[in-house]
Amino acid sequence: MKEQQPPYLPHLEPELVKEGFGHKTTSFLIALEAWRRGLTITLYDKSFRKYSVASKERVHFFNKGRIDLTPKTAVEICIDKNKTKEYLKEAGVATPEGRHFGSRATDEEIVAYGSALGFPIVLKPIDSSRGKGVIVDINDEETLRDNLKYVRDELALKEVIIERYISGDDYRIYVIEDRVVAASKRKPANILGNGKSTIRELIDEKNEMRRKVPSLSKGLIRMDKEVMDYIKRGGYSPEDVLEKGKTLFLRGKGNFSAGGEPVDVTETVPEHFKEEAVKARAAIPGLRQCGIDFMVKPDFQEIHVIEINSRAQIGGHVYPAVGKPRDIPSEILDTYFPESIGMKDSPVKKTKLVFDYKRSIRPIEEGVAATVTLMHAPKFKPIFRRFMVSGEVQGVGFRRWVKKQAQDLRIHGNVKNLEDGTVKVVAAGSRKNVELLRKRIEQTKVFNVLKVEESVYRFKVKIGFKTI
Repeated sequence: MKEQQPPYLPHLEPELVKEGFGHKTTSFLIALEAWRRGLTITLYDKSFRKYSVASKERVHFFNKGRIDLTPKTAVEICIDKNKTKEYLKEAGVATPEGRHFGSRATDEEIVAYGSALGFPIVLKPIDSSRGKGVIVDINDEETLRDNLKYVRDELALKEVIIERYISGDDYRIYVIEDRVVAASKRKPANILGNGKSTIRELIDEKNEMRRKVPSLSKGLIRMDKEVMDYIKRGGYSPEDVLEKGKTLFLRGKGNFSAGGEPVDVTETVPEHFKEEAVKARAAIPGLRQCGIDFMVKPDFQEIHVIEINSRAQIGGHVYPAVGKPRDIPSEILDTYFPESIGMKDSPVKKTKLVFDYKRSIRPIEEGVAATVTLMHAPKFKPIFRRFMVSGEVQGVGFRRWVKKQAQDLRIHGNVKNLEDGTVKVVAAGSRKNVELLRKRIEQTKVFNVLKVEESVYRFKVKIGFKTI
């Protein structure tokens, strides 16, 4: 993580999307891009999983990053890893040899098959997500039995797949229709020794860095069975000091949700690899866009599809740990809302004005509304100002009055009492109206305002106006 490479996309700096960190990142990024383009955004649940985007020409419903053009059958195939393998094989796409075991299968049956298939093997639940319960590089019957107990009993994921373990590099490719728009090499969870800190301390330090990255903030490294096994396999315990310069891998899989780190390689992977990704997407009938996980030999001569995700997270491509960030939200909207391409560089996109997700869903959370449609983004570039107001202005009446004036002038921002007796007013809007708000504050006869000091405000402002 120390090699993290700034800058991010200037219109998607982490500060601007902090509310959407973690599993909401995909929804937030797509909705924010659409909102900035002047499209209409409607929210349908408090978790920001379901939302719609509408223009004058069309409306599409999204489930995180998955568009409504994706049929239910395609979704079901992608969820069922066994079905996915069948469709891939039929299309001539390489996928590891393996077999599905239902909930009634005994551990002994599974162990017998795994032994016959030949170690090393992979154990994965049939319908897990974000890498939960996926154990790779199992090398003997005892380890397989131990992990079967963990996955089927402790995690209660009874249906599993046993498949041949394919060694190589882990890649996530994002495909929209017939185009590869992003490719990441996924580095499994790891720590780098400094000769002073224990393994447990190094994991805590790595997690602190991950919390600052939108795509990784919810994918912290947990000290679960798999991590403990990898530490033990390396000849250590969590309280041991890791040698300076020593890299210790903590998992065999590179899922970002499990501590993996995305390295952008979009411009360096060979064309035949990208063609295989498009072929894999087309193998699932009706699938329009997806994230595809591959295991690839270093020479790219052996390429195996491990999994296809119809609702793949895009944060790892927008916020890679290393390499060039990819503007996936724009790629999605350019494809499905071509009429909005002319607004890709809208005036508001060059500012730090964003919609307020948490305030927007409040009516849904409180049960007073089933849906919420966001206020449209301004069609002009707003100015951002901070007014420091001195005088007899600390009463709640003054803050309410300022809020009413701001709303009347269609100004976004907030008003807040400070400990030194002044009141801070943050205002974002048209130059004319922001200047008019200052005049109203200075010239009010209702309150005793002595002085108003103005400065440029350089931080994020959420739409609407509120009292803090």
